[in-house]
Amino acid sequence: MDKLTKEERKRLWTHVYRTLEAPGEVRPDTDSSSRTIESIQSNNSKFSNHPSPTPNVSTLELHHTIRLDYPALEILTDPSERGVLHRPLNVQQRYQPLPLIADDDVYSHAGRDRAPACQFFSLYRATSDQPSGRNLCNLLHPDVREATKYHGKTRLSIVLYQTPQALSLMVRVRRRTTYFLRDGYEEKDLQEYNMTYEEFFAHQDESQWFRDILHLATMKDDRSARYVQFKLWMSEAQGFPGAADLFDRFCQSWKPRRHPDYEIYLKNLLTDAKRPSSLLTTKSCKVCRKSFWGSNHSPATLPCCNKLVAKSCLVEWCEAFNEKTLVPEFPMPWCPGCKSRLFIDPMTIQNLKFGVLADQYWVDKRYTQWENFERSCADLDKTHASKSKAWLTINPIAFRMIWNNMVQSTTRHDEPPHLQPHLFPEFTIFENEMFTHLNRLEGIDSSIANLYDYLVNEIEREFRSRFRTNKMDLYLPPGARGWVGKEAVRDLMWRDGFTEFVSRVLNRTLQFHHLRQCRCRADREFHWEGGREFWNPELFEGRRTEGYERAVAWRGSKAGESYTDAFIAGEVKR
Repeated sequence: MDKLTKEERKRLWTHVYRTLEAPGEVRPDTDSSSRTIESIQSNNSKFSNHPSPTPNVSTLELHHTIRLDYPALEILTDPSERGVLHRPLNVQQRYQPLPLIADDDVYSHAGRDRAPACQFFSLYRATSDQPSGRNLCNLLHPDVREATKYHGKTRLSIVLYQTPQALSLMVRVRRRTTYFLRDGYEEKDLQEYNMTYEEFFAHQDESQWFRDILHLATMKDDRSARYVQFKLWMSEAQGFPGAADLFDRFCQSWKPRRHPDYEIYLKNLLTDAKRPSSLLTTKSCKVCRKSFWGSNHSPATLPCCNKLVAKSCLVEWCEAFNEKTLVPEFPMPWCPGCKSRLFIDPMTIQNLKFGVLADQYWVDKRYTQWENFERSCADLDKTHASKSKAWLTINPIAFRMIWNNMVQSTTRHDEPPHLQPHLFPEFTIFENEMFTHLNRLEGIDSSIANLYDYLVNEIEREFRSRFRTNKMDLYLPPGARGWVGKEAVRDLMWRDGFTEFVSRVLNRTLQFHHLRQCRCRADREFHWEGGREFWNPELFEGRRTEGYERAVAWRGSKAGESYTDAFIAGEVKR
C-alpha cells in the first residue's frame, strides 16, 4: 500500500474528523520510531477478557469520567525515545478501519465516523465534590482509584516506547485530572508515571479503565483500531516526527481497503468485440499490453474512445483507483485510453458509492452483517429528517417497532457494554421521554422535520430539567446556571458518542417511516427486499395504543391545547 501524500492526509483529516478543532502544537524534536512490537506478542494471561459491568452510572449525578489517549506520542519528551505499537490482533479478519461509504452527507448525518464515536472512556460514581482530602501516592493505580472518588474528569495519555539505553519496552502514562467544584471552579492535578512494559501489565487491575488500555493496546476490534488510527492522524497533524511513518506502517498491517464490485457495473458499460481476434486491427489490451487470448482475456470496446481492453484487466484497472489512496473520496476511474471518466452518469456513481444495483442494495459478502446494514442505510442517511417536508400520521406503535429495530441494528454489539449507547442510563431517559411525547401526539399529522425538531427540543428540555433537579448546575459558573452551554454539556451531561448515536437512530427511524414504505406484502408488517427492510403502513392504519383515548381527551384540556398549539406552531414557523 502506497504512503499517503501530505494533501491526502489533510483531506482525510478534514473529511472524517472535520468536527474537531485543529490540534495544538507539540514538541517537534522527538524522533519516534515506526516499528511495531515484534518481540512481544499478545499474551492471553495478560490480555484476558474480563466481563464488563453494566454502565449504570448516570451523567446526571456526581460522577468521574476517565478518557484514554493512545498512542500519546506527544508525551515523549526525549529525542532518544521512540514510540512503538503493539501488533494488532485479528488483522486477517479486518480490513482498513475506514468509513464504509464515501459520501459527505452520509458521514455528516450518520455521525458514526466522528471522533466521539470511537473514544474509549468509563464512568465512575463519585462520592464527593471536595477533593481537598484526597490521598495521592504517585502510583498510577492507587492514584486513579483515588481520583475517581471525586466529581470531575481524568485523561490518561499512554504511550509504549523504547530508548537505546533501555533493555525492555517502557510505558509512560500522563494523568491529567480536573475536579469540578461549585460555582464553576476547577482544581487540576498532573502526574506522570514511568514503568516497564512487564510492570505495567502485571497489575491485572479489574478497573474498567485498565481493561480499556489492554483493549486499545492490542487493537483487538474495529473501534480500537479506528481510535488508534485517529490518534496517529492527530500526531501527524501536530507535526510530530516519526508519526507519519508509524501511521503508514499501521496501515500496512491491515487488509487493503475494499472496493466496489466493478465487474457488475461494467457489464452495461462495455461492448463485446464482435470480430474474431484474428481480424482485430489492435490485438493487444490497452491496459496490460498483452494479446487477446482465451475467455478470461476477451476484448471489449470502451464507450468513450472505442479502444479495446480485456474485461478482466479493466476491472483490475478500476480497483487500483481505490488501492492508491486511503482518503475516502471514492476516486472515479478514468479510461486507460483517452483519460476521460469511465462512469459519468450521476445515478451510476451514486450506485457505486452506496452498493446499489437495479434500485436494490447489493449485499456484499465481503462485509459483516453490521457493515452491510450500515451501507444499506445510505438512503436514510443521505438526507436528514430535520430537512424532510414529507408528512406522516404519528403512530407510536409503528414508531416503536421501527425504533427498536434501528437501535438493535445500529448498535455494535461486539463492543464493550460500557461503550454501547443503548445501555447508558441516559438512553432510557431519552427513550421514555420521546415516547411520552409521541403518545400525546398520537393521530396528529405532522411533517417529519417538525416532529424531529420538536422531539429533540423537548427531550433536551427534560435533560436540562433533571440536570438542575439533581443540582448539577451548581458546578456551572453562576451566570450560566439558567442554561447549559456546549462545553458543559460535553463534560457534565453527555457521554462521548451518545448524541451521535441517538441522532442517527432517530433520523433513520423517521426516514425509514417515509422512504421504506412498501405495500407488496399484505401479510407482513415488515419484510426484506433487495437487501433492505421495508414496512407496510396499511397494516398499522387504525391501530392505536391503549392510551389513545386518554391522549385525545387530554388534548381537549387547557394544558393539552397549549401543548398541541406549541407543536403546531413549530410547523407554522417552518
